[in-house]
Amino acid sequence: MPNGDGDRDHFWLHAGQNTVRRPFTVPADLPVGTYEIAAELWPAGKIGGNGVETLTDNPCRTIDI
Repeated sequence: MPNGDGDRDHFWLHAGQNTVRRPFTVPADLPVGTYEIAAELWPAGKIGGNGVETLTDNPCRTIDI
């Protein structure tokens, strides 16, 4: 979420599939609809940096609001 919900600075993952629980807040003014939750993998210390691209991203799930 743009507000940083669920962000963690550091945790260990292993190769392959990982199960990580991430709480998030659904904004009260979010219009009804279907939304996609996606994970992004960034280089350490470079999240959202100018000119820095994600290493990979993956759609995780869709949710209906």
